[in-house]
Amino acid sequence: MNKREIVRCLRLANDLWAIEGANPFRVRAHERAAEAILESPLAIEEILALPPGSIRGVGRETLAMIRELQEHGMSGLLGRMRITTPVDAAELLRLPGIGPKTARRLVHDMGICSPMELKQALASGALREVPGLGVSRLARLRRELDVLLERKLSTPIAAAWPLACQLVQQLEACPCVQRAAVTGAARRLASMMPTVDLVVACTDTRWLTQWAQSMGELVSRSDGGGPVRQGPADDGPDRNQDTPSVTVASQDHLHRLEVALPWAGESARVRLYAADATRFPQVWMRTTGDSTHQQVVAALLAENGVEWTADDRLVRGGKVLTVRDEADLYRLAGLPFYPPEVREGRGVLCDVGRLIQQTDIRGDLHVHTNWSDGLLSISQVVEAAEARGYEYVAITDHSRSLTIAGGLTPERVRQQAREIAQVRARSRIKILHGIEVDILPDGRLDLPDGVLMELDLVIASVHSALHQPRAQLTERVLAAIEHPAVHVIGHLTGRLLGRRSACDLDTGRLLQRAVELGVMFELNANPNRLDIAEDLLREAKSQGMKVPINTDAHHEPEFNHMEYGVRMARRGWLYREDVLNTLPYEELMERLRTKRHL
Repeated sequence: MNKREIVRCLRLANDLWAIEGANPFRVRAHERAAEAILESPLAIEEILALPPGSIRGVGRETLAMIRELQEHGMSGLLGRMRITTPVDAAELLRLPGIGPKTARRLVHDMGICSPMELKQALASGALREVPGLGVSRLARLRRELDVLLERKLSTPIAAAWPLACQLVQQLEACPCVQRAAVTGAARRLASMMPTVDLVVACTDTRWLTQWAQSMGELVSRSDGGGPVRQGPADDGPDRNQDTPSVTVASQDHLHRLEVALPWAGESARVRLYAADATRFPQVWMRTTGDSTHQQVVAALLAENGVEWTADDRLVRGGKVLTVRDEADLYRLAGLPFYPPEVREGRGVLCDVGRLIQQTDIRGDLHVHTNWSDGLLSISQVVEAAEARGYEYVAITDHSRSLTIAGGLTPERVRQQAREIAQVRARSRIKILHGIEVDILPDGRLDLPDGVLMELDLVIASVHSALHQPRAQLTERVLAAIEHPAVHVIGHLTGRLLGRRSACDLDTGRLLQRAVELGVMFELNANPNRLDIAEDLLREAKSQGMKVPINTDAHHEPEFNHMEYGVRMARRGWLYREDVLNTLPYEELMERLRTKRHL
């Protein structure tokens, strides 16, 4: 076992130990030991060679547990700790509101030992009488449980896209790979996906199989030449294990490999499509769009006398056609090139020539500095914006109630204004002084009206009590929308992909009132959020709302998240004129000033 896997096993055993009622102080000590091992620059064998206590918190017992793991695996460790709670029960602790005591009651009193069993108990009403689980808490539990179960079977885009790009780079470096590219749901920027898909033009598919095999055990399956589909619920290895597995299937023209591999502390399923280089564009297009998009393209090709065959050949008048790229294929169908993000459902109806592009973005209107929880100074933020060719940037640090983020008091807001004035004097771009003000649980804003009205831009966001009842939370956000100082509602639904469900809000009512008052909903480009998402973006567009695409950057690399935001905006069918930060600076400022006079 490598060090990361050992720490994962130690933490898993510690969670089970907590559920069994272990002393909380000893549980915490074991957690600190696991953290110390992970943070140590030493390899696990070097750690084992040290005397007990050489690494703070890593004593004789921890070292003995590691040796037990190496010699007898997880079952040996659990036996040593006399743990009898089923391993799957540890996942219950990943649900908000379920701590060791509640989990112990579920496991030992009710026999609920896994998230799936919990879902069944919720559906049957078996939890209604459990102390501490009232109606609102049960409703929240249902939402969060759905997120957890989806995450077990899917990979969020924030993990999927970097993984896919890294694998493409590895494949392109191989001599027998002519071309490799991301395809499928990741290329369309779907928020969650069951598999991370790649398409590969490879001169030796046996080598590709060996490449997959090098990542772990290779499992060959076939049904007589047709494709084999192994889903997450099949009898393959547990998705949470660090040992990759591979499922192989092939057709005459197309080989498919499916790999379960560790990534970002969890597991992701990666599917590779291998095709002849002459048919790469067809395979790439077929594996990118949904069935609706493919049917439309195939029908239009047929109208133009071109047959798109099942083995991805393009045939006209008995002659096989060769295309260089997807654009050529679209031209044969009499269509413009469709960006991957709109190759779903009714996306074919978009005016693709008007869809938002990265080059349309003139600035970032939601950035944090080291005045709150960002890592960059104001000057460094400005330099990062200048490096990206922006015309303007907004400094929008947190307000005072978010103490963990070092939120600004009224006095610190005014102190920050003085520093911004100094940086403006030497900056080539325009700097807006803004704030991300907390919407408090009762609907009030976290700073006095006078302070807020002095600022160029006010983004109001919910950061606490996200699971209030629907009516209460809707009224809370509505109060912020109706505040005269507020321009934008930040990350409206509060979702964290694969980790936290969206808030239960009446978004239709909020959208209607926001449009009436000139308030805008942010598209937060952080790939863990992508909030608001495509459905609400389309509704906002239909009602005439301008949407700012913001990175919510806290350090320099996060400025690059703008790409995710632009791609999500395309999923929402937004054109350049639908996006606030495509406006020139003077028009932007006029719009912000006008809102306060509505």
